[in-house]
Amino acid sequence: MGQTAHRYRIFETADGFCGIAWNDLGITRFHLPATTATAAERALLRRLPGAQPGAPPPEVDETIAAAMRYFEGERIDFSDVTLDLDDQSAFFQKVYAAIRQVAWGHTTTYGTVAKELGTGPEIARDIGQAMAK
Repeated sequence: MGQTAHRYRIFETADGFCGIAWNDLGITRFHLPATTATAAERALLRRLPGAQPGAPPPEVDETIAAAMRYFEGERIDFSDVTLDLDDQSAFFQKVYAAIRQVAWGHTTTYGTVAKELGTGPEIARDIGQAMAK
């Protein structure tokens, strides 16, 4: 995930505690709501050992504020958020680009994403692995 140090922040939303991590290149991790701040932090650090808590730069602060509004039910478009996906494979980057096009309030399946990427349904499991990561 880039060559720079990772920082993170745990924040509370209407649905629980989220975690967000970033480096100088962009956001590197977002953890969906957990029941406690400790659980969110533990889950985030499991994927980013060595990350340190920090004060978010303005763009990350804006993303945190948008996430809080999202979990309150506001329609939010996150497609312009800067991500650092440098450590991801080219295939995973394509998966993430496709998933980012799913509009607010819509759902899709891994099989549908596979089809959109021009692959067969056997790739659906790989797409699931990308999303789990």
